[in-house]
Amino acid sequence: MEIDEVRDLMGEYSARLGAKPPRIRRGRVDRRHPTGLRIAMWGTRPTVVVGDGFAELDRADQEAQLIGAAVLCRLARGVSLRAGAAYLAIGLVWGVAASVLGLHALPAALFPPIFLGTFLVLIAPVGVFLQYRMYYRTDRIVAEVFGWHVLDTAIEFDRANPMRNVAFRLLMPSAERRMARLDRLRAATIE
Repeated sequence: MEIDEVRDLMGEYSARLGAKPPRIRRGRVDRRHPTGLRIAMWGTRPTVVVGDGFAELDRADQEAQLIGAAVLCRLARGVSLRAGAAYLAIGLVWGVAASVLGLHALPAALFPPIFLGTFLVLIAPVGVFLQYRMYYRTDRIVAEVFGWHVLDTAIEFDRANPMRNVAFRLLMPSAERRMARLDRLRAATIE
């Protein structure tokens, strides 16, 4: 699939979602991303970077991955704002707690372990929760707007080609977990 066709399809998919299409550019995508796509937030508008690995996918997989990318781009700004608000709230709570508990009187050498502990206990779980929520919302929107067959194709691709980047695998629900959640949604929509 040529870059112009990718642009056209992303424009069509974004229009179906009622969103402004993201920028599309050819670029380097790490081989640990089996889709050959990467979404980058540069400025206020997301950019979908198309790597060489994307051309190796079957046509159905390419379309399913582009649809998922279009939905993620539509959701990206709202997720970024919610994440920023959550992290700001954690920072404010941490700051108030630090002043109430008198942490400013502690030696400076204790701040790195306190900060690391705060990160591991508060900030990291919030980030993982928001990422999982974004993937579940993406799945639901893909199913509602583009159909279950597209979502089944995307999840089957994810199951057959798991993300090889450990950090991304921690931030993404497994294909099995997504399917279990979607089976409940599918059952609810049939009833």
